[in-house]
Amino acid sequence: ICQPKTASCSTARSTTWIPNGLDEEVLEVAARFSISGYDARFVGAALELGTPLVTEDVALRRKVPIVTRSIDEALGA
Repeated sequence: ICQPKTASCSTARSTTWIPNGLDEEVLEVAARFSISGYDARFVGAALELGTPLVTEDVALRRKVPIVTRSIDEALGA
């Protein structure tokens, strides 16, 4: 994991970093809902903020219905 403003953070490649301590939370969300770490970042943020995650990813909406909504659902259509 690349930490910001350190020599170990290479700009030559696309590296995503997570602030200290949040990586474990992301892994917990991923394991809890059986989703990828990538999706877990967004799901975790939505859970933390108490806001719906609007996505057209049907598989993700099936796995995490408590926080995900389709665009139509979000717009009240």
